[in-house]
Amino acid sequence: MNNKRKPEQRTEKTEHIKAVIEAFLKQSGMDKGLNKHHVIKSWENIVGERINTATQNIYFKNDILYVKITSPIVKNELRMIKSAIIERINRSAGYDIVKDIFIR
Repeated sequence: MNNKRKPEQRTEKTEHIKAVIEAFLKQSGMDKGLNKHHVIKSWENIVGERINTATQNIYFKNDILYVKITSPIVKNELRMIKSAIIERINRSAGYDIVKDIFIR
């Protein structure tokens, strides 16, 4: 007796699970929240170890990224490169996820 099953023939168009999840996230609007979370988690890669070490708190409120910096020197440096950081983040995200960075 042969218990092997034949593979089922699929008649419908199949999609990769990644594409289905991405479409769902985009349709529900959750993709922006995940992208913002990714920006926060990638902060050290974005600005480098020195600025990251001086970063005490980072969060989004609407489309503004709020960053609390403990060092006045690093705070000044971050203000000077702020527009380049915004551009880098937005280019990576593929849209304007960050409208401004508020440095405290």
